[in-house]
Order: sequence, then C-alpha cells, then structure tokens
Amino acid sequence: MKKTISICIILVVLLCFFGCKSSDYNKAVALQDAGSYAEAILLFEKIGDYKDSSTRLNDCKTVIQYEKAVEKQNSSQYEEASILFEELGNYQDSSDRLSLCQNTIKYNKAVDLQTSKDYASAADLFRTLQGFLDSDTRLSDCEEMIAAIDKYNAAVAILSEKNDAYSAIIDLSVSMAASADKALDETTRDILVSAISDARNNIVGIPEMANTANEIIEQANTISSVDYQDAIQSLTSVQKEFEKSQKQYALVNNPSEEYVISRLQTVPGILLIEAATEDNDPNGQLHKPGGYTSAIYFSYDKVKDRFTLEELQSEGLLKTGTDAGGQIEVYATEKDAIRRNEYLGTFDGTILSSGSHIVLGTCVVRTSDELTATQQKELETLLIAVLTDLGE
Repeated sequence: MKKTISICIILVVLLCFFGCKSSDYNKAVALQDAGSYAEAILLFEKIGDYKDSSTRLNDCKTVIQYEKAVEKQNSSQYEEASILFEELGNYQDSSDRLSLCQNTIKYNKAVDLQTSKDYASAADLFRTLQGFLDSDTRLSDCEEMIAAIDKYNAAVAILSEKNDAYSAIIDLSVSMAASADKALDETTRDILVSAISDARNNIVGIPEMANTANEIIEQANTISSVDYQDAIQSLTSVQKEFEKSQKQYALVNNPSEEYVISRLQTVPGILLIEAATEDNDPNGQLHKPGGYTSAIYFSYDKVKDRFTLEELQSEGLLKTGTDAGGQIEVYATEKDAIRRNEYLGTFDGTILSSGSHIVLGTCVVRTSDELTATQQKELETLLIAVLTDLGE
C-alpha cells in the first residue's frame, strides 16, 4: 500500500513538473513569435533542455544581437557594430552589413586623413574602397594634391638652393664692404652697400603652400621661374668694381720710388724723370715727419719755350721744380697727403701757384702751371691712369 502511494506521489510530481515546463515552453515560444525575445530568453533559460528550448534560446540571443548591431550601425557606432556583425557570421545580411561598416570605418578614416592633408595615407585607403560612396573622386583629388605638392616641394628645394647661393654672394659682399682696406674711389663701397640692400630685398621667400591643387601648381610654377642670374651678375659686377678700386688704392698707398718711376716712363710726352734725394730736395721735406717719402719730378713735352731739353739735362729737373712738367709726391699716410694738398691749395689763383694738384691715395699728383688748364687735366688723367693701372 505504501509503495503504491509513493509511486502515485512521484507520478503527480512528474506530471506537475512536465506540465509546468510545457506551459513555460509554450509561453516562451509565444513571446519569441511576438518578438519579445528578452522575455522569451528568460523562460527558455528556465526550462533548460526541454524540447528545442536551447535552439530557440540561441535564436533569440542571435536576433537580439543582430538588432543591437543594426542599432549601433544606424547610430554610426561602426566599430562596435562590426564586432557584433562579425560574431553573427552569415546570419541574415550580417556579412553585408559587416562589410559596409568596415568600409565606412575606412572611408571615415580616409576622409580624416585627407582633411588633415595626409593625402598619401588617404589615397592608400581610398584605393581599397573603389566604388564606395565618393571614394573614387576623393582618390583622384588626393592624387592631384600629391602631384601638386611634389611639384611644389621640388620647386621649393630648388629655390632654397638658389637662395643659399645668392645669399652666399651677398654675404661675401657684406664682408667686402666691411673691409678696412681702403678703395681708391670710396663711392664704390657706398654703391656696394646699396647693392647689398637691393639684393637682400630681391630674395624671394618661400610662400606658405596653398590649399587647392591648382593654386599649389601655380605657386610651384611661380617659384620655379625665380632667376637670380641677372641680380647675381649685377652684384658681382659691383663687387669687382669695389675690389678693383681697393687694388688700385693699394698701388698708390705709399708706393715705392721705383714703382712711380716705372709708371711715369709709360706716359707719352714725359721726357725726363728725376727723384729727389735728401741732399738735393728743393723743399727739404724728404723723409721728415709729415714730409714725403719720395718726390719724383718729370718734364713734359707740352711745356714749351721756357725750357730746352738740353738745359734740363745739364742742370737737372729739380731746379725747375714742377714747372718743366710736374711731380709725384709720395707720403706715408693719406692724412699727410691731404695736408700737403691743402697747403698747395692756398696758392691757387695767385702768382705763387705752382700748377694743378690732386690727392691720389697717399700721393699728391702735380702738373706744371706752364700748361693750360686743359693740358693739366689731360696730363693729370694720364698720370692717375698709369699709377693705378692693374695691368688687367
């Protein structure tokens, strides 16, 4: 009897258990069919392996994950959506949506790179997205920008080299202009300083790169057209004139007696040349403080009537002073030469005038008062020319 009762109790319990599971299963299926997947999941998890509950449980979870992935995709959360779609495999259109999300991610990254002007990296991404949205157009734009920038950079590199070469010539000019070595014509130094200023103003700066390909190419063409050849030639010419003037000054900066005599011997019309000594110096200034270091007298064939060549040869030039032609007085410093020239100037226009006189370096170039003004100027010009001739 007791055994029969136990069996009956077990049967009742089993009937109740399976009856409950059946009821929960039916409810879960109804919820699943109605699209209430979250509630259905709770029931399917509760009833465990009853019938196809496990399969339906997975189906519900898959639908929820798919809907979540679509929601992420629609809200532009492509990274998170991609992870969910990748897990879903071939479920419905998950594979297509995954590809769309991944392409969108690459596209957005490419656009960001393009916007930040990293056109090479952007182009690499756009090439993998051919046909996607406006990737082809953007790829073309990036390639145009890359070509334009390459052209701009090449032009800038060449301009930089040109600027460096031009600046080196300018720097050389600056060094020359700052030199303590005097020039025969100091205006050549002023001209050089002015030319340096002009040259600096002529240097073409490198412009900030424009924003469009057409504008960048136009910039590159403008940069490429820069040519300093004429400017360099002009500045170099001014340099040479200044350097020549410095060399000329060096020739007449306390030159030796021998040099002056050798130069006078090349002047047409100069007949006799004689250098003063301390014993026969008419002025008694040779080698004295502030006096000349050498004094060379000469006769000139345009001084007529007053002297004969025979008289000059027999009596010597020094007795006639500068009257027979002229004289070159050489001083240790330009200051001494200027002082002497100013002294001679006090007699200009008077009966004591001894002729024309001019400072040349540290020399005083004198011509006879027996010559006409025109003849004095012509002879003076000849003397300056031979004394400063560089033989070039």
